[in-house]
Amino acid sequence: ATTILLLSLDDMISIHERLEVVGLTMGGGSGFLHFAWVIPCMIVAAVLLAIFTLTIQSASASARRGFALGIAMFFGGAFGLEMVSGAILSSYGPYGFYAAFYHVEELLEAVGMVFILCAALKELSRHGRGSGFHPAVA
Repeated sequence: ATTILLLSLDDMISIHERLEVVGLTMGGGSGFLHFAWVIPCMIVAAVLLAIFTLTIQSASASARRGFALGIAMFFGGAFGLEMVSGAILSSYGPYGFYAAFYHVEELLEAVGMVFILCAALKELSRHGRGSGFHPAVA
């Protein structure tokens, strides 16, 4: 839940864009690293992924698959397609092809978050069954 909150907060107040200056000092700024913030954010993402991997070990197999798919989609969009769109932007400017990549990237991030949230709710429901806790009522 904390991870989802942090990722949502980042989208609302653009924390990652504020790391652009750090990324520029680390060699970003053109081509696949057009959006230089991806460099420091990859380091943060690696730490978050390690923590998240340890956290979901006790989850059911179904929930782990949902988490893994959501994480792959979110970070695939956030880094993979973001880097490709940066290369397109560097080469061709902010026109047609870039706009299409931008929207697909945002869609992947959003759908990834839905998978992560669904897996978390599934796991919460599984743990709440014998305790009298029912997420639909709470």
